[in-house]
Amino acid sequence: MLKERIEFLCKKKNLSRKELVDGLVTPAHFANTADRYPLAEDLAEQITGRLGVKPSYLLRAAAEETLATADKIFTELSKLANPATESYVDQLEDRNDSLVVEMTTYLMKAVYYQQLNDPTAYEYLHQTKLSFSLG
Repeated sequence: MLKERIEFLCKKKNLSRKELVDGLVTPAHFANTADRYPLAEDLAEQITGRLGVKPSYLLRAAAEETLATADKIFTELSKLANPATESYVDQLEDRNDSLVVEMTTYLMKAVYYQQLNDPTAYEYLHQTKLSFSLG
């Protein structure tokens, strides 16, 4: 999950992984670390500074509550005849230290607005969040 999160953020900032770690560690060392182990806090702080996110965004990439939170959002918004109000959906926090939770929230918001036949809200989420993240 950490590797995918870093790739997502590098893509978003238009940085190569080599540019990201320049002067911090070698790209090979970073690849081994990001693929197999949690990042050291000091390295995470330097890298997240370059990526413009909080250190917890990388340090909590594999937190146990991640899938439970994503599952809760998915379950709540995918119920048949969903009783969720539009204000509830609008107020769902879509920034989260977990990319899984973020993407689940964006996806389920898009599904909700598509079900409401609200093409403006659906298109906004699709173009600004989902297409960029999944493309």
